[in-house]
Amino acid sequence: MQIVKALSVWVFLLSMFLSSGVGASESGSAHPGIRMPIEWGDLSFSYQENENPETLVCKHRIENPLSQDWKVSCVDRTGQEKRKYGVHLWVTQYQNPAGEAKIEVLYWVTDRSQPRVREYSGSTLWFYFKNQADLKGLSLSQSVENDQARLRVEIKP
Repeated sequence: MQIVKALSVWVFLLSMFLSSGVGASESGSAHPGIRMPIEWGDLSFSYQENENPETLVCKHRIENPLSQDWKVSCVDRTGQEKRKYGVHLWVTQYQNPAGEAKIEVLYWVTDRSQPRVREYSGSTLWFYFKNQADLKGLSLSQSVENDQARLRVEIKP
């Protein structure tokens, strides 16, 4: 089943790449990026305070599949919800005719734990490759709670 899923993702990406018109990437090239679809099973989230060794496991569900927005809820060992976040996670792959590849990751977090106070943090990351690479996975952490904790995401497409 994993092989079928992986093949369908790569067939989708290849078909999108071949059918794309002229676009622009961050470097201004005429090669459009291809959004890498992220599914529920491709992700895992965890939360950790800087001064506390306990890591909270976080549950997630898609809020908007078109914009890749997720609801993330972090619970303690008793199952009590401790933190809530909105996460925008968008991964785009670019490749030029020379075979060089780039991956852009948008990882933006909104703290929803306190309904009247919204705190935001985000990162845009670029990875550059000399040639086409099969992405095995990414591990990213975003500082939250005024840099007193972090929300980690593992992406394994």
